[in-house]
Amino acid sequence: MAEKFYRDIWGRTHLDPGYNTVPQKPYEIDSPASGDGVTYIRYENKDTCAIHRVTVATSNGRKATKIEIAYGAWADRATLEYEPAANYPKEVEA
Repeated sequence: MAEKFYRDIWGRTHLDPGYNTVPQKPYEIDSPASGDGVTYIRYENKDTCAIHRVTVATSNGRKATKIEIAYGAWADRATLEYEPAANYPKEVEA
């Protein structure tokens, strides 16, 4: 049986210092040149890491922002399955 642990929104496990308390600074941001769209943010220089997807849309003079998180390969960021940031910290298997 795989060991279970908790991962915070920055990708740290419950065994890491600063788990779920100390925000990390972004390492890389991939965003549209201007206006609405999707921005991807990773906080570590690792191939596999926590990735935040920030979607901004303007409608009827209002701007809506949605923040979701996935854990996976930075190269696959556009095709990962994201879930709401509110679902973190979450239990995952090692």
